[in-house]
Order: sequence, then C-alpha cells, then structure tokens
Amino acid sequence: MTTATVTPPPFPRPLPQLTVDPGSVAELAGELLAASARLDDTGELARSRGRLALWEGEAADAYRSDLAPYGSTADAMSLALRGVGRRVEDHADAMRRLAAELVDLTAANRLLVDEVFGCTEDARRWQARAATGSAAGDPGLVEEGRALQLRCDDVARRVRTLDTAQTAWWERVGIEETAMVDAFGGVVEVDQVEQRYDDATDPADVALATRPGRGAPSLVVLAWWRGLTRAQRQAVLVAAPGAVGNLDGVPADARDEANRLRLARDLATLRHLDDVGQLAGGERDTLDNAEATEDALDRHATDVDAHGRHVPSYLWIYDPGAYVQDDGSVDGRVAIAVGDPDTADAIAVNVPGIKTEAADIGDDTDRAWELHQSATAADPDRTYSSIAWLGYDAPRAADDLHGIEVAASSAAADRGGDLLARSIDGLHAVAGDDADVVPIGHSYGSVALGSALTHHDLGVTRAVVVGSPGMGEGVHDVGDLHLGRGRLFVGQNQDDVVAGLGQNGSFGLGSIGHGQDPADSGFGSTRFQANAGEGHDDHSAYYDNDSESLHNLGAILAGRDPEPAGSVHDPWWRWADDPERDAPSDLYDTDQDGDTDGVPRRRAS
Repeated sequence: MTTATVTPPPFPRPLPQLTVDPGSVAELAGELLAASARLDDTGELARSRGRLALWEGEAADAYRSDLAPYGSTADAMSLALRGVGRRVEDHADAMRRLAAELVDLTAANRLLVDEVFGCTEDARRWQARAATGSAAGDPGLVEEGRALQLRCDDVARRVRTLDTAQTAWWERVGIEETAMVDAFGGVVEVDQVEQRYDDATDPADVALATRPGRGAPSLVVLAWWRGLTRAQRQAVLVAAPGAVGNLDGVPADARDEANRLRLARDLATLRHLDDVGQLAGGERDTLDNAEATEDALDRHATDVDAHGRHVPSYLWIYDPGAYVQDDGSVDGRVAIAVGDPDTADAIAVNVPGIKTEAADIGDDTDRAWELHQSATAADPDRTYSSIAWLGYDAPRAADDLHGIEVAASSAAADRGGDLLARSIDGLHAVAGDDADVVPIGHSYGSVALGSALTHHDLGVTRAVVVGSPGMGEGVHDVGDLHLGRGRLFVGQNQDDVVAGLGQNGSFGLGSIGHGQDPADSGFGSTRFQANAGEGHDDHSAYYDNDSESLHNLGAILAGRDPEPAGSVHDPWWRWADDPERDAPSDLYDTDQDGDTDGVPRRRAS
C-alpha cells in the first residue's frame, strides 16, 4: 500500500485572449453600406448623364461622354462595398457569438481549475496517509483511493473535453478572421472590382421591378417583401433604402436598417456641403432634422428597463425633408419605436400636437420611452412598443392670426389621420390583425386621431386622448369614432386651457376647439386622473415621469384599468363643472427607479 498513488488530473490550457468590440464592427458595416448607397446614387447620376437636360452644346456633349463610364465603375464599386459591408455585418454577429462562447469557456475553465486544485490536494493528503505504516493495508483507505482516482479521472476527461472545445473555438476565430481578410483583399484595387462586378446584375433591380405600386395595401407589400430572396432584400436595403424604409407592410427591423442607412447617407452628404459652404435653401433644416434623429436614436441606445432588459429602438419612419412650408423652411416625417412593434404584446402610437416638428423627435422619443417604462411597471410580464409618431405635418405655433387659423382648421388633422391610419394598417399587417395597437393623441394630435377613427377602420379596441380640444367637428360621442362606450380613455388636466376648448353639453356655447369635449359626461368616454401637479406644465405634462397621467397611460397600454376621474358636466345654464378641479395630483414611481417626490396615494372619494 505504501507504493499506491493517485494520479491527479492535468490543468486545462490557459484560455486565448480575444479583444474585439462587435459594436464597433457593426458600426463599420453600417458606414460601408451607407457608402455603397452613396456610390449607387453616383452611378445613377452618371447613367442619367448628370441630369442636366437644359445644358446643350459641345461642352455638354463632352461632359456627358466623359461622365458615362463612371456610372458602371460606381455601380461596380457599390456592389463591392455592399458585399464587404454585409460580410462585416456577419463578422460582427460572429464576434458576438464567439465572445459569448468565450465567456462560457472562461467560466468552465475556472471551475475546472478549482476542481483540479481540489483533486491534487486530496491526492497529496491521501498519499501521505497511505505512506504511513499505520494506514497500510486499511481496506477503507484503499476504497477511498479508488473513489478519489475515479473522481480525478472524471475531471481529467472534462479537461480534455474543454481543451478540445477551446481548440475548436480558436479555429473558428481564425476562420472568421481569414474570411474578413479575403473579403477586403478581393476588392482592394479598382481593377479587381471592375473585373468582378462590371456588368453584374444587381439583385435590387429585379426586386424593385416587382415592388407594389403607391398606395398598395400593407398586406400586399408584406407578401412582396417576404417573397424576395435574402440577397434581394439585402440589396434593396442598400441600393434603395428610401423605397422601403417608410413602406408600411415592411417589417420594423428592415425599415430600421434602411432608414439608418439613409440617415447615415444624409448626414455624410449634408455635413460635407455644410463644411464647404454649399448648403442651400431648406437643406439646413433637413440637416437639422437628420441630426435631431441621430441624437434621438443615441439617447436610449444602451438603456435598459427596470428589469435590466435592453430595449432596442427602431427608426420606423425617416423623411427629413418631407414638408416644405410657406416660408421655404422644411419639416420632416420621423417615427421612432421604443421596443419592437412587430413582436410586442401592446403597441402605443403617440401622436403629438401643434408646434411639433421633426427637430423635436428627441423629446418625443423621451416621452415614448417613459410610457414604455410605465407600462412595464404596470405589467412586467408583457412586452411593449411605444412609437413616437411625428408622421404628419402638424400645424405650427398659433402665435399670429394665420397660425390661429391653421390650428383651428381640421385640414392638417384630416391629412394626418389618413397617414396615421396607413401606419396602423402597416402595424397590423406585420404583427397580425389581433395586434393590440393603442393610438394616443395629444392636443391637436387627438384631432388627427379623431379623423383617423372616423374615416378609417383602424382595427383598435381602445384609444386615448390627452389634453384634447375636441376630436373633430361632427364627433359627438364614441359612436362616431367606431369605439364602444368606455373604450376611449381621456386624460384632462384640470388647468389645461387647451383641453377646455371643446364643447360641453347640448348647446356647446363659446367653444373655439374642435367639436365636443371628449371628457364630457355625454361623450361615452372613460376619464382618468391626469392632473399635472405643482411644477408641471398644464398642457404638456401628460408624459412626465412619476405623474399620475403617465401612470395611467402605462396602465391602459398594459391592458389594465386606470384610476378613474369624474366626467365634465354642463348644467347648460352656466360654465361646465369639472369634478377634478382642485383635486390633488398623485405621484407614482412610473419607471420603478425608486425616485419620486411622494408615494402613490388614493384620493378621498
């Protein structure tokens, strides 16, 4: 027995080091794809001979003759960059997977190191005991040694398995790195690019030739998109991002990729023009709108909800130069979704009011984020998407007679209602007919929402308005909105002057708003507590963090009942009574961060 030994297991090999930032790799991919899109535009410009139809003569002919060859070169370079950009995208995904695998390998390695240490120390102690004369021939000690050897053998087997896994992991890293070198190495020189891609058919051309026409139903658009091959979809996103980025029926992740490419292209082009002093006319406003969109996306790029879950944002609509105003300035259409609208259990579409411009998308995205947080607090088991929808040309500030006239008109609301209905139809097409879409109109946005509900079948079971001056002339109750009684939820701060512009009672005397007050007792709505409280703006605080309004908006989005408030009542012989007047304003921890100036409290009935 004195010669008996227990063989301890070997230590696992040290882990290789991997220094990589997949996020930066993904950013490079985006820059390459944006450059490909710009080159595609250059190729189109060259093929159209500079689009200088009015330029004639010998110089014009020479210009067009010299320009034409650049079209095919630009097209070839665009295809080359597109291929490299897609390969870099795949590299970013691969590096994320490999980095995650390395975390698991590291944990397994550390566990086995501890087990090897334990086996080695136990084997040393056992052999010391076995070497003593008193322990020689002890059957219990012999059995203990056999059990210890089995344990050491099992650890050794797991070390070999881990070493094999580490070798395979490192080989995959090498294969991925080699593939990246090959992707770039094949398009280093212009001659290489032209030899490989000259006269090559662009998959985007075939796909775009079958694209449904303007105004096609969202379901038709979705069928077209799903019928494309992966290569065709990827090609379209780069070659013609503007053709699909705002196309209702295209899934949110594809719209986001297309619109971010378009945003990157716009920023590069307009910032260059600004640097060389050639930014003209409304291009300054377009650049401001693009930069505001970039900032809005950055604000919540790394944010997590109260449960530590990352909430992605999607650039769902992007058209920074959509609307040219009477004074020559330019406004845009932008919508950012906080949370995936295609997979969420409930989707809020937040429609803002007057004075809202594309340059304000950051603040509206903040409000969408707060609502997402509030709904998550109300029911953390459901998933949500909250869309900041600046998708129509809202009236500008009513600070002069013309502005007041525009704000009092329903024309912008009717156009906005059509666009809103189109967007909601797109949500239903991708997410399904039973998608729980909840439109929320603030101020003049409630007039646009009223128009959408009146003239279109939105397929929604409930809707919300806050700070509403009325939902349109001729809208007297929820029946006109094709909603059931109690399925329109109304938030009206007691001191909100705009919300007091709607008509009340049978006579509706003195109203300069947009029809009947939706908080009126005869409207058939459900009013919820929405008083702003001290330190909050009376008309703009409905999405303020920790407010009773945001708490109740979150509850509604989560499918729960809000805290009720009394309806406005007009006794016809005097001004309407508001039972919420002078009621206290409750405080709620709507984002579950533990930070509020008070605690939730129920009012005295």
